[in-house]
Amino acid sequence: HHTMEMKELRSKSFEPRPAGKVLQPKGQCSLCLRLVFDFTSGVICRRRRDDASMAGCGEGFCWQCMSGTSPEAQASPKSIGKFRITKEAWERGGIHAWWMHEECMTILDRRDFKACQQ
Repeated sequence: HHTMEMKELRSKSFEPRPAGKVLQPKGQCSLCLRLVFDFTSGVICRRRRDDASMAGCGEGFCWQCMSGTSPEAQASPKSIGKFRITKEAWERGGIHAWWMHEECMTILDRRDFKACQQ
């Protein structure tokens, strides 16, 4: 059993957890199947909502496929859907950035996503 003094507890910093998730190094794009090698290569269909519930299917996409410029994305535009996020918007959003397939979103997720992109 461990107890903490109040001043010790106050000194602990509780960082908010990120809303979304990046495609991890050695992860694979679900569309073009390329492996990625850094934390800035793509994004995963995932959202941590304000109530701490989780949503999304977990599929990951590289930025090239997300932007629609890869041959695979051009051949299969519905695989990502019409809701997309750019690398710049992701970076601008910081820990609040997230993305999900349209089919993985609820009506409230869609509303929140559109609001975040403005």
